[in-house]
Amino acid sequence: MALGGVFMSDTDGNIGTSSTTSTEKVTGLLFDISKQAKFFEEGAGLAVKDKLQGNVIEINSMDDLKELGITAYSGDTEKDLLFGIPYYHINHFFGIQGSTGRLFIMFADCGVDWNAIEQMQRAAHGMINQLGVWTEQSLWKQTDPEAETYSIDLVTDLQSKAASLADENAPLSILLCANSAVIATAEESVKKVELGKIPTCVINARFVSVLLGQGLDADVSAMQLANPNLTPVGNIGAALGCIASASVQESFAWVNKFNLIGYFPDIEMGFGDVTLNSEDKLTSTLKYSSLNKIQLDDLDDKGYVFLCKYSGLESGVFFSKDQTCSNGDYRTVARNRTIHKSRRAVRNALLPYVNSPLKVDPSTGYLSSAKITMFQNIVSDILTTMQTNEEISGFSVTIDKNQNVLKNDTLIIKYNVAYSWSMIRISIPALDISEDSTIMQGVSEIKWNKTRKVENNYGIGGNAINRGFGNKTCTASITMDYNTVSQLRALAGSLMDLGEFDLIISFTNAYAGEDWTAETVTLKGCLFNEDGMESKQDDTNITKEFNLNPFDIITGEGTSSWL
Repeated sequence: MALGGVFMSDTDGNIGTSSTTSTEKVTGLLFDISKQAKFFEEGAGLAVKDKLQGNVIEINSMDDLKELGITAYSGDTEKDLLFGIPYYHINHFFGIQGSTGRLFIMFADCGVDWNAIEQMQRAAHGMINQLGVWTEQSLWKQTDPEAETYSIDLVTDLQSKAASLADENAPLSILLCANSAVIATAEESVKKVELGKIPTCVINARFVSVLLGQGLDADVSAMQLANPNLTPVGNIGAALGCIASASVQESFAWVNKFNLIGYFPDIEMGFGDVTLNSEDKLTSTLKYSSLNKIQLDDLDDKGYVFLCKYSGLESGVFFSKDQTCSNGDYRTVARNRTIHKSRRAVRNALLPYVNSPLKVDPSTGYLSSAKITMFQNIVSDILTTMQTNEEISGFSVTIDKNQNVLKNDTLIIKYNVAYSWSMIRISIPALDISEDSTIMQGVSEIKWNKTRKVENNYGIGGNAINRGFGNKTCTASITMDYNTVSQLRALAGSLMDLGEFDLIISFTNAYAGEDWTAETVTLKGCLFNEDGMESKQDDTNITKEFNLNPFDIITGEGTSSWL
């Protein structure tokens, strides 16, 4: 019989869309050196062999890199560890996350398996919450030259490893930055990626997100060209920095918070045709600007996360979304981080009670009501704290009073969390602003209403004989703080210049049953007819109510209410 303990599992309830502690900032970064056959046998790798080979190293600042021999790209392959790529990403991580933090790194050969991930999590005592994987293994494979699409086995392999760690109560989110420039085949690799053959990565892999794209600048091009494998440098360091600095419920693609223009002055996709031209330069890594909206939307629909720009915000570079390779409750990194935090906290609170005596009814074996209340309170206290910190919107804790704990030696406790007490997103097609890129945090009140004209019709006798129905009317208003108004104003210069937009409101229903559910209301075709602000002396929070003038109001995924 296995040892007793607290064992956690997640259930996807298909609910709708919604303060970080130091442990949630704990991050890992794994460099797969399987394509560098002599990494620790010559050059810069040999010089740091004793320090890095087989070891998991904790780094707390950029100063720690000097002792480890990890330096910035210089063009000297004898001195540049992995062509300067590790320094580049670690520098981005600390630049975004802050001058101090907890980053565990490892250089390991992952060509056969991904056991290095497990080794890193053990070294960090299970505290790594997000792990970046930089690998030169091809993201896509083609076993049949006639196949219409590539395969994406890497995601499946990483999902399996992450799922096993979650079963061991050490859950984490994996961000994959793989070689997207070279297609693996049964024979010689292909250095030209056909956009139409890129497969979906949404394959029920909730723990994994796939990153595409990199900076378009001289240093990045030089680092990629210096590598005989022509592996893209990627953006893994910036992604990890954003996640580590975000609260668990926040998306690392939040436009207002994570503008990466200082790290990526221009961007490219990192794939295309990477054969060398007559000047021994990379032919094409596909500039972001060369892809049209349909092609970008297709990559987004297929589940990839990539660096992007928005019309009206040309001075900004952002991540497209924080989506995972999954649908349902676990379709974003933020949702998974929220779930992981609750799992860790609840488990730690319950562990002291493992093998403790339980008061039961001796005739039935059922747990006493006092013990049920005690355990409910333990879990509720944890989740209440998360609710207070606005990491979740609500929760429920249930313990079946008819459990026979004497027979099964097991107590089952179920809890559900709801994310985003009220998540308000804006979609502006004219400015290429998608609903997942802009979350409006500073909304204190929102109102909407639908009415239609109803009149009684009269005939003989003075009594109404039927009713007539006239026009339908939608009204709505939103109360925003000054920062949110400024955020919207920056998109087009004025609220009135935003044009038509959709406002998507997500809210939870706490009384829909044991499982938490959520609904969305979409205010279609909103239009601001004013721009201004009101304030008075001693104001501590400057807010203003604006009319939204919606064309339609749709609840859930339904069609137009006018049909």
